[in-house]
Amino acid sequence: MNTKAIVAIGVVAILLVGGAAAVIIILANNNGDDDLPTKYDQREKGIVTPVKYQNPWGTCWSFGSTGAAETSVLTYLGKTFQQFREENGYDLDFSEKHLAWFALNAVTDAETDTQVGEGFKLLRETDYHYIYDNGGKATMAASLYSTGVGPVLEKDLFRYMGENGTTAFDYFTVGSANTIAYLNFFAHDQLNDDVSYEHYLETIEPDKLNNLLNLYREWGVVLPDDFDADYVKAHLVAAYDTLVERLGAYYMSMYSDKNEYAEMENWRIPLGEPSQRNYTAGYTMINGNTLPAPQRVNDDDEWIGVSDARMDLIKKELYAGHGMGMSYYYESATLNKETWAQFNSFKDNGKAVGTTNHAIQLVGWDDSFSKDNFLEKPERDGAWLCKNSWGSETDYDTTTNVGKNAWGIKNSEGKHTGYFWISYCDRSLNRFMSYEFGKAPAEDSFNTYVYDFLPSHRERTLNSESELLTANVFTITEAKEKLESVSIKTGYLESDVVVSVYKLNDGFTNPTDGTLLWKTSKTYQLEGFHRIILDKDIEVKSGEKISVVVQEKNSNFKEGKTMYIADYNYGYDHTKAGEYDDSKKAIYCETIVNAGESYLFMDGAWSDWHTTWVKFSTEDHEMVDNFRIKMFTTDVATA
Repeated sequence: MNTKAIVAIGVVAILLVGGAAAVIIILANNNGDDDLPTKYDQREKGIVTPVKYQNPWGTCWSFGSTGAAETSVLTYLGKTFQQFREENGYDLDFSEKHLAWFALNAVTDAETDTQVGEGFKLLRETDYHYIYDNGGKATMAASLYSTGVGPVLEKDLFRYMGENGTTAFDYFTVGSANTIAYLNFFAHDQLNDDVSYEHYLETIEPDKLNNLLNLYREWGVVLPDDFDADYVKAHLVAAYDTLVERLGAYYMSMYSDKNEYAEMENWRIPLGEPSQRNYTAGYTMINGNTLPAPQRVNDDDEWIGVSDARMDLIKKELYAGHGMGMSYYYESATLNKETWAQFNSFKDNGKAVGTTNHAIQLVGWDDSFSKDNFLEKPERDGAWLCKNSWGSETDYDTTTNVGKNAWGIKNSEGKHTGYFWISYCDRSLNRFMSYEFGKAPAEDSFNTYVYDFLPSHRERTLNSESELLTANVFTITEAKEKLESVSIKTGYLESDVVVSVYKLNDGFTNPTDGTLLWKTSKTYQLEGFHRIILDKDIEVKSGEKISVVVQEKNSNFKEGKTMYIADYNYGYDHTKAGEYDDSKKAIYCETIVNAGESYLFMDGAWSDWHTTWVKFSTEDHEMVDNFRIKMFTTDVATA
């Protein structure tokens, strides 16, 4: 079904695990901070999957999130990675390609009738590869998972490669034609125009060309001593031929040992019918929690220390077996490659606290990890253990050498494992996201009612001392369906939530104008996406309008005040995105908020979000989405 705002979830592979209970294989009693050990490593519990290789793309955020999802699913199943492999005959290996592609592609009429075109879009649609190089963050993954999409098993669909699975080594072995195609692609990327590499050499400024030639030499490309910008400009044809020959030889040599899949292949996933977006491996995200960064800053946003209480929140999630993604600022000059320990104080580069450029999976900690292990000594001992996505010498494909890389902590055999340490005091630590998964309903027709297809991008909250309510209204389309669960998004830590479901009257005047079908109260320690399973059977019929009404209240908002909270997501349109990125490769947002979909209760009255959201817009060119409230149903057989 894809009528109105419904998404039909196609189950690619329901794993036959014999009805495994939702047990956690590592839990000791962790109700108090005193129960947390001073050192912990999820790998020792067998719930961390092998290190992978994100090249040739900038999809670190997808790898960090997918690895965290894999850890969470193993915890849910109560199995180690090795046990899962032995029992099923394949690895628990989710598709990073599927997550990255559909997080950064707008929905089509194959997924929805009402929000067609909503989501992220490219300013230059021909540069599809920029979807994989745009970057992202863990909340984007969590918001996609919250709609019932993914994760998808890589063995079934969407392996991390181009359509033919050609490796970079095989691509460049073919000959100069492929080297020329690759260099033309480079020129197009640099000049943002369909030009050749020869034209690029002819038009690039001499200083920039000399910098490029020096970079080639640093790589190990052998060029004549007098081969500089003046020579290239004066002998363009001969210089071009030399560069094609020498670079082709370099690429073949480089990829013969440290291989990856060729970026010049077609990496697209078809959009439209049949939809390949709404697949799942039979698991669904129960909680996607955003955790506060541990840094403490003063009124001028200067780092003044680390919050042990916030670190304990992070540790508790790891100790519970939940997978966790995190972002930080990678800088080679601050990484000790003897101890593989990273600490960035931002003293010399002027970066603001919390600035990031890379995402990874967090898998453990060690309070006693010495500050002497870092190039620049941090203020205290202690470090997080991280799983990177830059390959290793332990988990690569030995047939093709894809993923082989001498990076990360060495094991007892002297091989690089792909893991590293980062100091508790690193100024860049940010965007902590933990995941908790359960099993999706096994019915063939499991439906998600959803309006908010824009992945979490920029978030804003409305706060009021008087009551705030948000609501989405959905229309049932099948003859008979059973309500299975609802999904909400909380905006703050330690929030009390009340969720109510109504069957609305004909000609309803607001989202509570009808019969109350179900109501529940929850307290969530962590901000994020939360899925609530209904504890009673409720059947609904075609044409009925069902509302999900949410109240979020925080009793310790600021200075002990009680505040009501309404949380929503927004982005910028193509004009604003173009201003931010003059390369014209930027991603922009499109949202569609139709009348009668989302409602806000504020100042004692209900209003339609379709017309109300503009009152809260603070900048030009904002694109605001519907409230992040979803409803899940299963079809009921009719006679």
